[in-house]
Amino acid sequence: METIIKGAKIVFADLTDKGYGKNIVIDVSDIDLQEQIAKFYEDAKIGDGKPKFKDYTNKDGVTTKQFTLKLSDFTDIDGKDGLGADDLRYGAKVNVLVRTYDWDNKFGKGTSARVQSIFVVEGGVKTNMAKIAE
Repeated sequence: METIIKGAKIVFADLTDKGYGKNIVIDVSDIDLQEQIAKFYEDAKIGDGKPKFKDYTNKDGVTTKQFTLKLSDFTDIDGKDGLGADDLRYGAKVNVLVRTYDWDNKFGKGTSARVQSIFVVEGGVKTNMAKIAE
């Protein structure tokens, strides 16, 4: 099974495997995104059928709901007008193709999901550039 998450905003992108795998964290404060992901998890029987959304409150007291998606070594990253992996920074707007896969190993078996492709619609904030552009 697959689903396409459109217009998600990147909170964090870890494109280098440091022992825990590669992933992106997206802002799913929008109830429509939460419902889309929840339906996908339930229909595909991923884990217990319920995605693990996390609430994060920043230093200003603003709370967002976030969701982590696993990437693989084969995740395709492309983008509009030459945007790509280097543009996956905080605030980047992306469309994400998520597919399920079945696994069976010495720890058990089940169904999980990972990102097949990411299309960068708008690049994220370059922290240093934002500071000097003001």
